Amino acid sequence: MQVRRWHLIPELNEESGGTPDLNEKIEGTPDLNEKSEGTPDLNEKQEKSGGTPDLNEKIEDKPHRSKRPIIVAAVVVGVSLIVLLPIIAIAYLGILNVEKIDPERCSLPVPLNCQDHVVLNDEVKIVLLNGGDRGIRIKNVTATSKAFRPIEGGDANHKCSLAVSERDELLRKGERKTYTLNVSTETGVIGCPYYDTGIGKNSYMLNVEYAWSDRRNLTQKIDGEIFSARPE
Repeated sequence: MQVRRWHLIPELNEESGGTPDLNEKIEGTPDLNEKSEGTPDLNEKQEKSGGTPDLNEKIEDKPHRSKRPIIVAAVVVGVSLIVLLPIIAIAYLGILNVEKIDPERCSLPVPLNCQDHVVLNDEVKIVLLNGGDRGIRIKNVTATSKAFRPIEGGDANHKCSLAVSERDELLRKGERKTYTLNVSTETGVIGCPYYDTGIGKNSYMLNVEYAWSDRRNLTQKIDGEIFSARPE
């Protein structure tokens, strides 16, 4: 009996074109060695950015920046001294009198308005305006100042009060009236002699006691100030 032999291997080789070469690239498979489109090149980035930053350059630049605030502060201080020193020198030598710059004034809060004042050798006169919505009765006005002659053994700040004849007078709405302070609060003696303090202008602290005309028994108080030159 004769055995037939099948030659399968040669036929397969013939159909596939021979044994495949593993080194050959399969079509459609990307080559890892080739740069794919859209992938950034690190070398190109370094070239665009000017290469690797030098740390020594940044460290050397910091001391220069830290000196800038010191320089600005020195310039500001220098300019301030240039402006202030002449003013201080003029004031010290007496050429510039600060008291002349500060104006005289008489101030009181609402409802009263001190519109004018005058300091004389033995009394103080003030002009009051009623800025309220009804009549006001002025019970008393007291001025306290070192510019009044002090009482022997008493406080250095002497007080001068409203004349007795002018107390409890009605000051109508919108009306203004002159009031005279000429009574020593401590002694009750008429006359508040001026005392030379050696200062061109003196402060007189005001205290006004008043009551609304429809509430005569309810006394209220407000404080103000007179800043005035010595009597002529």
